[in-house]
Amino acid sequence: MANNTIAADVTDDFYAAGDDAVAGYGGQFLVGNGASPEVFTAVAGVMKIPLPAQSSTDIKTTHLRSPNRHEEHRAGMRDTPAFTVELLWLPYHYSQSDAGGGSGAFSGGGLAAMAADGLNRNFKFEANDGPNPTTLIIRGYVATFAPGEVNKDGVIMATCTIQPAQAPTLPA
Repeated sequence: MANNTIAADVTDDFYAAGDDAVAGYGGQFLVGNGASPEVFTAVAGVMKIPLPAQSSTDIKTTHLRSPNRHEEHRAGMRDTPAFTVELLWLPYHYSQSDAGGGSGAFSGGGLAAMAADGLNRNFKFEANDGPNPTTLIIRGYVATFAPGEVNKDGVIMATCTIQPAQAPTLPA
């Protein structure tokens, strides 16, 4: 189904929530080129994207007369911790190599080069859920890019850790 088709109030309704769920298959992880308008280019070999979670710092406001001898709390600053994308290691692909290539976001280097330069960029998750896909924009930097374990029974994986620099832009 298309985006934004879920009823606002489902109290006492019987509904098929799965019909509106966003499937992972066909999703993409993309990097922006910084131009205006910005053009995003997909990273090759993406296996898993753990979308970033936001959390609030806990500020204790407990005092000597707190009701019921119970700790009191309030929300502090929000933060978005780093998240790690899992990839098939494709060392010569523009999107992963140090050299990069092409004319898009990877013209000056792929994820390996981005891990070294430490620059903030726009990253985007794009779902495969219709003509106006669900997207999540994350501004941050590549904190690590690392080839994974070499073993006799499988392909070599890689990981790319993104550290968000500000709150992600969530779907509206």
